[in-house]
Amino acid sequence: MEQVSISNQYFLNFWIFLLITSLVDSTFTSAQGFATFGAGLAVGLSCLASGIATGIVSRKMIPRVGDSRKKFVGFVLILVYCEAIGLYGLIVSLIAQSSGINISM
Repeated sequence: MEQVSISNQYFLNFWIFLLITSLVDSTFTSAQGFATFGAGLAVGLSCLASGIATGIVSRKMIPRVGDSRKKFVGFVLILVYCEAIGLYGLIVSLIAQSSGINISM
């Protein structure tokens, strides 16, 4: 695999920066920017926590699931609760994003 030199990496980052800044509307306020940033952090961190929790539960429970149906039902319920963490982050991010539209600084 070909390695990218540092100068090429800066060049690529510059073009990505230009692409992103060209997509931002000039009426985008700083409050909307902070709300968007917070929404991104909320959904990103909650999905990271959800994925880590799912991995830990799966690693511990998969060897034990084959013993009985009762353990399988418990395993599925725990996984549902782990995935709910990501959904809560999505809900928080949607609320944060929609509240940033009405804030003026």
